[in-house]
Amino acid sequence: MKNNFIKKFYGLACLTFLPCILQAQTTPLPTFIEKDMVLKKGLYVVEHNTKIGENATLKVKYGTKILFNRGASIKVEGGLIIEGTPKILVELTSASPLDEGMGFIITGANDQKEIDISFADFHHLLIPLNFETNWYRKNVNINNCIFTDIETGEPGIIIRRPDEIKYRDSTNLIFRKNNFIGNSSIIYIENTESDVLNMAFEYNVVSGNLFHGFDIGGSLNSPLLLLYDQRGLKYRVKFTGNSILTSAALIFPPSVSSPTETTKVSPWYTV
Repeated sequence: MKNNFIKKFYGLACLTFLPCILQAQTTPLPTFIEKDMVLKKGLYVVEHNTKIGENATLKVKYGTKILFNRGASIKVEGGLIIEGTPKILVELTSASPLDEGMGFIITGANDQKEIDISFADFHHLLIPLNFETNWYRKNVNINNCIFTDIETGEPGIIIRRPDEIKYRDSTNLIFRKNNFIGNSSIIYIENTESDVLNMAFEYNVVSGNLFHGFDIGGSLNSPLLLLYDQRGLKYRVKFTGNSILTSAALIFPPSVSSPTETTKVSPWYTV
């Protein structure tokens, strides 16, 4: 009898203190990272906003999970290296799916730092990757990543034009073997030709992305949106071996007494 009481008390104590233990294991990221920093396997949280200074690089090792609080972002003025493995990804998500965080903002012109993201799982974020206007890094690699559960109805990956005044050397951006699946979102590439941006978009899968609206074919319900103005510049985005399939849901106008949905699925496109 005494042993049973001890077992029940021990079990109740574990359930009571487990949330406290888990909370204690969560490490807040500093608001400013001014020198190189390595995140090893563990649980981290972006409580407000974090900025990586222009002289610093944040390296994230496999088995790491980063939680973003509501609206929180990591602004990268320096370098960013995310090193997952095929079996152990780096997970990047919101602390709560109902109050989503932003993601990474790549900003500033910096020819001394690079962006290298491999085997990362981005989910339940507002804009996982946002390259702001006039950004610059000599090399950017985004490979073997998963982007899913982006529910904004707006671009979830944004690649705007890099700085073409301060730097005349090319910035090499490789976006390869990524999966952009199960979203209500698109990939937006501002320029398909540039004198600076030398981009390869290769062997990616864009599939199962659902859009709600009154028509199909608009700029915000195409899975991949690119601007091309035929200026004959030095580089054009290289498209090779990509598989693109989109789904679009049509919602009848509010005047309809019993709104219904129909779904139209396009064929596969390989570009």
